[in-house]
Amino acid sequence: IMIYLFYGLDNYRSREKIRELVVSYKKAHNQTADLKIFDFDNEKVQFSALKDSSQTMSLFKTKRLFILENFFGNQTEDFKEKFIENFDFFLLSEDILVFHENAIPRANDALFKRLLAKAKCLLFEPLPGAKLDHWIEKKAQEYGCLIEAQAKKALELYVGSDLWRMDNEIKKACAYCNRGQIRLEDVKLLVRPNIESEIFKTMDCLSRRDLKAATASLLRHIKNGDAPQYLFYMVTNQFRSLLLIKDMQEKGENFPAMAKTLALPPFIVSKLAGFSGNFTLQELKEDYNLLKKLDVDTKTGRIEPDTALEVFLSKACA
Repeated sequence: IMIYLFYGLDNYRSREKIRELVVSYKKAHNQTADLKIFDFDNEKVQFSALKDSSQTMSLFKTKRLFILENFFGNQTEDFKEKFIENFDFFLLSEDILVFHENAIPRANDALFKRLLAKAKCLLFEPLPGAKLDHWIEKKAQEYGCLIEAQAKKALELYVGSDLWRMDNEIKKACAYCNRGQIRLEDVKLLVRPNIESEIFKTMDCLSRRDLKAATASLLRHIKNGDAPQYLFYMVTNQFRSLLLIKDMQEKGENFPAMAKTLALPPFIVSKLAGFSGNFTLQELKEDYNLLKKLDVDTKTGRIEPDTALEVFLSKACA
């Protein structure tokens, strides 16, 4: 079987799995590697583009790797129907096809049910207690540190199950301890609880097009040790949610339905919905598309994350 589905709310570990797969694929195929990413969140993908790429003959016989990002929330019915019709073609193909979702598709979705039955599926849910404990210990060891039990519990209390932030906080604490042991007092000194509430302050400034206040808010984050890459991820995530909420508002959906669709607590949906009134749907689409472009630029090394934030702020507040 050459079809995979990586899905769930813990997109740190699912992205880690994608990276492992890509590294392994490139190592195995070296110069003949042929990797294509179809991001349905950022482009309108035609089914023919996927199938034609898979059928195209190559000078060197090699497995291709196709990654389909954010398919279930953005695909067209036409694409889905054609994919289901051609499911066995992809199942028997030598190519590797990976669906990557940051949420859990609807249980009654025809393609989702087909993938669960036929593909190799991995669900990435937020890590519960003991598994989160083990993850923190392992990550600290990767950065050259041990961590005492009380410090670990404090980290879980301050950060929760957000592994993007948890990774950043552990890295920061290990650098501070200089290959020693992370203690409770270190966590209390270095880690700020509830970064989301501060991000909401930044979003409030952006929704009012207040460049000075938005810049000051992000600078406070950086001064407090939050990595620019993580801040960029948080802002992008907030604008993606804003865009989806605005679209659902215009379709007349209520807060409980939005919260269920987005897998977010209702109070967060309510907070973001308050910001969405300051944007048109088109403005949110333009802002989010800019963030996606800047994200690609940061990942390819064309721009640093802090510069990407500056560029976005200046254009979003213009």
